[in-house]
Amino acid sequence: MKKVCLTMFLCFCMAVTAQAANLVHQWSFESNLLDTSESGNTGTFTGGTETYAVGAGAFGDAISLGVGDQVANTAASLGSVVQALGESTINFWLKLDEAPASLAYFGGFGDPLSAVQGTTRSIINFNGFYYAGQTLDAAFGDPIIVDSEWHMYTASVSFDDLGTPEETVTWAAFIDGVELELSPAIMDSAWVACFNDVAPTVSVGGTSFWGSTWAGGIDEFTVWEGALSQGAITGLYNNNVVPEPATLLLLGLGGVLLRRRRA
Repeated sequence: MKKVCLTMFLCFCMAVTAQAANLVHQWSFESNLLDTSESGNTGTFTGGTETYAVGAGAFGDAISLGVGDQVANTAASLGSVVQALGESTINFWLKLDEAPASLAYFGGFGDPLSAVQGTTRSIINFNGFYYAGQTLDAAFGDPIIVDSEWHMYTASVSFDDLGTPEETVTWAAFIDGVELELSPAIMDSAWVACFNDVAPTVSVGGTSFWGSTWAGGIDEFTVWEGALSQGAITGLYNNNVVPEPATLLLLGLGGVLLRRRRA
């Protein structure tokens, strides 16, 4: 009986966690640059020729980016992700045929053209998976995958007691839904104040400001208010859908029934 109650409690916690994340930006790249999150952040393409891989994305279509190509919205409305910056998650699919240069900027929000620390939330290549794009942020040991296949990259950051001496910063990163281990990194809370100065830009693709661009494909670029749960990330990886809390709870209750029948 105790095991059944514990399982139900864990399922309830999963539901609450999934409910906490709120989608505030989504470029699905279904042969257009529309933001399907209802935030209205339609992208603008700059670079060579706007090209789509029709039916060849991770899900549906995807955008193909050459060296120097970028999609951006410089007046993005990302709600409290930009304003409060308590918790946020970036998730997208990436396909690379050639290794990107160091400091290649894949996607994020903030100002990718600024050298001021803390002004971006982004996933870049800095000897592998790096978030959020400044020297005091989090480095993970896993390399960016180059195999001409689609891979899903997820990164989140959350703050406890923001702006107080007790404040702590927590990063999490995933490739294909599997959580990565954080490599040794400086976690100095002094830069947290800079996060409130993040510009409301959202973008994917290269930026020549950092001296490195890349070529490849990108699909289903999303920004979330809140840290996505493992269950939500798994849902995005398997079906491009974050399970509703009720669905998670029902699945969990199904597991409870199975356990009771096996007991």
